[in-house]
Amino acid sequence: MLKKAFLSAVLLVFVFLSSGCGTLYKGAQGMKEGAKEDWAWLKKSDGWFKDNLW
Repeated sequence: MLKKAFLSAVLLVFVFLSSGCGTLYKGAQGMKEGAKEDWAWLKKSDGWFKDNLW
């Protein structure tokens, strides 16, 4: 019983701290912007392959 209460308390504290953390939000935004750049690079590479290798 005590083990479950301790784990619940730790989980509650973790959720509380992570909900107010701007790092998670900014990290997700940065990841989204990085994915856009990667997608643009892949499209450019695909065009190069079509022009030069096909």
